[in-house]
Amino acid sequence: MAESFVFQTAGKILGKLTSLAVHEIGLIWGVKKDFKRLQLTVSAIKAVLLDAAEQKKKNRQVEDWLEKLQDVLYDVDDLLDDFMTEDLRRKLVIKGSKRKAVKNFFSSSNSLALRITMSHKLKNIRNRLEDIDADRKQFELVERAPDSLVAYPLREQTHSFVQASAVIGRDLDKNKIKGHVEGLRSLQYLWIEHCDHLESLLGEMKNFTALRYLSISECPSLTSLPSESMKYLKSLEMLSICQCEKLDLLAEEHTMMELPRGLLSLALQGIPKLKELPRGFENAAATIKCITIMDCPSFEILPEWLQNCASLTKLHLVNCVLLKSVPLGMHQCTALRELRIINCSKNLIEKCKWETGKYWPCISQTPENYLKGLKFKNSH
Repeated sequence: MAESFVFQTAGKILGKLTSLAVHEIGLIWGVKKDFKRLQLTVSAIKAVLLDAAEQKKKNRQVEDWLEKLQDVLYDVDDLLDDFMTEDLRRKLVIKGSKRKAVKNFFSSSNSLALRITMSHKLKNIRNRLEDIDADRKQFELVERAPDSLVAYPLREQTHSFVQASAVIGRDLDKNKIKGHVEGLRSLQYLWIEHCDHLESLLGEMKNFTALRYLSISECPSLTSLPSESMKYLKSLEMLSICQCEKLDLLAEEHTMMELPRGLLSLALQGIPKLKELPRGFENAAATIKCITIMDCPSFEILPEWLQNCASLTKLHLVNCVLLKSVPLGMHQCTALRELRIINCSKNLIEKCKWETGKYWPCISQTPENYLKGLKFKNSH
């Protein structure tokens, strides 16, 4: 039944490519045409997948084609997530810190290099997908409606995109918000911004089972999140909390909060009361790929469970002046490709120094390390 996963992944990718979020990223990153070509190719392939599912029963070559397609589609999905993560980081930097070291690191030269790298990755994957699309033509596959495949009755997921202004608006109170959230079970993208009087989010959020991207920013009165509801957000892949000065994730009301398994990206910025990550965040350890902690002046310790994050590829720690150590088991994060430690304690910077620092054995396996704005590439 691999073709059912291929069909679902193709639908998921099309949902991303047709969202306003990715449309905006395409414009800003200068890859709008590449995204459009990718969308057309995926759409053309998806239209014949149901016929391919039938033909593979009598044609081994079609089965091989489906397996190759599945691998490429997973890479496409991962790359789109990378684009969204990098764009989120760009927005956090623009909204947040103005300190010199951070400004230097995210300078035009670094930005240009990142754009070039991401653009090359996109073109490479697009070419791979177009090659597979060319191969499908030899099988003379035809378009079929989803309900024509009785063995695999699939229904394409509904994709929604709702901006904060459309769902919540500015300065609405809790009762008004409640009237907006009901009936949004298909919601996938949710921004909550500039709600000056918002003190808490509703427990009804547990009904957002399709929600994939949640961003909460510049809500100065926010003190609590829906602790019991977070774990029910089974589809959540990206969580960003930014500039929420009163939020205390270690408060008693958050002791039961668990991040959903399946979360890929976590970004926390401008949360003065954050001293460490809540214990329930460990729930996402198996899948988390990117963690960013920025402008959290009270943050002082990284959890030991971080060493169990087998999928972690990027860890960014910026302007966390009290942070003085990293877990001794960090070397177990074999997937880690990029570590940034900028404007943290001088003691930590010293202990992470190339070859001589106490923590160097813990991070030496990481190909790219950025310490105090300087970049080191490890040969191994």
